[in-house]
Amino acid sequence: MLQRIQTVYLIGGALLTFLLFAPFFPLASVEGNLSDPPGEGVTMLSDGIFEVADHWLMIILTVTAGLMALAAVFQFKHRGRQIVWTRLVLISQMLFLVLASVLFYQEYVQLDAAAFRFEIGYGVLLCVLVIVCCGLAIRAIRRDERLVRSMDRLR
Repeated sequence: MLQRIQTVYLIGGALLTFLLFAPFFPLASVEGNLSDPPGEGVTMLSDGIFEVADHWLMIILTVTAGLMALAAVFQFKHRGRQIVWTRLVLISQMLFLVLASVLFYQEYVQLDAAAFRFEIGYGVLLCVLVIVCCGLAIRAIRRDERLVRSMDRLR
């Protein structure tokens, strides 16, 4: 049913995932003189902000995670499938965090570490909140499944 608490968690996770595209939620930022970056091929950090739109694979992972979270909402009649969809969202967000960390590290290493300072942005917090929402949704779906099974025993 759409009025269950896991629906709130899944819609919240989808909204948080799509909020990663907002310009005021960067994944990281670099401070320093970026007008002439010392490394060859430093492209994602040329503006000083590392965000989802900087790499095509991060865009794909973010969009698929958001769409899978929305698809999981409408699997309320099949709780097993809903758990699978939610786990896929959880895994894709974890992959997104790993990919973003690797890509940022590759770009940051090319910069002179003494001249540049980086800060982790609010986008990473959004990814962690999506993972928490997915965990809470899985927990609520399992609780519903146990409730339905216990009701079947009473019949």
